[in-house]
Amino acid sequence: MLYANFAAYKKEFAGEEFQGSICENNFFGVLSTEGGLEKEKGEALLRKLASDIAEQKIEHLVDLDAYVTDFCKNENLPASFSFSCGYLTGEVFLLKTIGDGVVYVKRKHIFSNLLEKNLSASGYVENEDSFIFTTDSGSAGYKEALKKIIDKADPAEAAQALVPEIAQKDLKDRVALFVRFENKEPTLTEAEEHLVADPSASTIASQQISEHPNIFKEWLGKAKAELQGQDKKKKTTLILISIILVVFIWSVVLGYQRRTSATLDQRTQETKELVVEKLRQAEDVAFLNLARATALITEAKGDVAALKKELKGKKPNEIADLEKLVAEKEESVLKKEERSFEEYYDLSVEDRNAVGSRLYFDGENTVILDTQSGTAYLLSLSKKSLEKRNASEFRNGDLVVRSDDNIFVLKKGAGIFGIDTENKAKRVVENDKDWGDISAMVTYNKNLYLLDRTKGDVYKYVPAEQGFSEKSSYFKGQDNPNISGANSLAIDLSVHVGFPDAIAKFTSGQKEGFNPTFPEDDTNIIKIITNTDIEKIYAWDKKKSTLYVVNKSGVYERQVNSPIFGKGDDIEVFGANAYILKGSKIYRVSVD
Repeated sequence: MLYANFAAYKKEFAGEEFQGSICENNFFGVLSTEGGLEKEKGEALLRKLASDIAEQKIEHLVDLDAYVTDFCKNENLPASFSFSCGYLTGEVFLLKTIGDGVVYVKRKHIFSNLLEKNLSASGYVENEDSFIFTTDSGSAGYKEALKKIIDKADPAEAAQALVPEIAQKDLKDRVALFVRFENKEPTLTEAEEHLVADPSASTIASQQISEHPNIFKEWLGKAKAELQGQDKKKKTTLILISIILVVFIWSVVLGYQRRTSATLDQRTQETKELVVEKLRQAEDVAFLNLARATALITEAKGDVAALKKELKGKKPNEIADLEKLVAEKEESVLKKEERSFEEYYDLSVEDRNAVGSRLYFDGENTVILDTQSGTAYLLSLSKKSLEKRNASEFRNGDLVVRSDDNIFVLKKGAGIFGIDTENKAKRVVENDKDWGDISAMVTYNKNLYLLDRTKGDVYKYVPAEQGFSEKSSYFKGQDNPNISGANSLAIDLSVHVGFPDAIAKFTSGQKEGFNPTFPEDDTNIIKIITNTDIEKIYAWDKKKSTLYVVNKSGVYERQVNSPIFGKGDDIEVFGANAYILKGSKIYRVSVD
């Protein structure tokens, strides 16, 4: 089992500004207010909360969420307060934040803000997991300080190490509670009790007899005919034989059917209990361990499929109910959203031969590259107006971007060509023999960035008088990280590099602790999308017809599914919509 080692950092504040923490009865929390709560009353409130929660039957996230919310209302806390807390039940950690409350977690080598603001989450705790409960105003310096000291194995050392970090970075003091979980004994915890009711009684024998009325009716008719015209002795003999036959059928034939039916009833109920339990566990662990939640749902699907095969068409209503239950829980736990799509624009209305292959968004200005004709179409989303620029150099082009009203096309083996508003084309970057496989091109602050998937590098080109400068590595002066095999690139204030099953984030060339977890192990991301105007990071899995949504802290939020995602040639996001290019048409799907 796991036990918690903890320590708190806080500065004493005078007056009615309160910052305090509590660690009692498997409850861990920090509370801060800007006024309206004196020290003695604040500490009394925290002790009362920890004591009351221990007396409640808090087993699931909804229980903790509801109780803490009601407690804060009933105790009339000041209007401006922040709170973050966790309650350990078994090995499941239930977490909640309010206001500027935030929970950081470090698992193995990954450090991330697990949740913040008004959110809640739950999941299994693992050995050597470290949590920080605090109230954070969003200071990047404070997060850096916590990340630096979280590696200390002893929470007391971490709390002490925060003092010079706050002083050195001139940060605002705030309360922080450090909690580290470790194995006390190498023993397994007891399984949680089932939530499903006991199985109902099996089908009674009279129901089974009624399934075969025609057989008995036919037999009785034949027996009646045989008795007609027989003498009394023969009639008596036939009646006795008939009674023996009925007893035999009842005890042997229908007895077997009763036992078989009872077995199927028991098997159905056992499967239902197992499926419901797995779905409950999936819901509990989803936030901290999405892969485990997905595996549990997959197992539940398999259990239902096995039962369906075993029943061979019997109990169709029970099977349908179980399949519906699994589907609904999968949608809820994995946060799946099914969306329809609509046709937004058709290039063939303006040019009947248009066939788009690449899409690039520069704000609301969209560039569609037709590599067959060497045409770049510039579409304004707000006006739905179309401008066309043509250059023979664009034919068989591979990648397209727009910057400062110029359109640039990378053509493998030939370099990068640009075309201006006067439809004049020229080569702006010579073909580089040192290039490997350039799989993505992005513009940011008028600079060009190329992703070389075979060389494992990101090249930067700065605007120059005759085009662009010589390339330089984005990781210049630092050891290049291993990004070989990357297939996409997106830039906001940081550089995001996409892989088939992961996204890496770099700021000023340094790799961040950023590691989104996707629901399925067989994720195949072919493009990531974000920029300074987009609040989220979107990851496109064409094979699954899915667009995954990740926040900029690296936390998976949900997935949007639409049939058009599996058919498109390229995809971009602007505002609340995704735009999908398919041939001459652009389709739109709401992702808000």
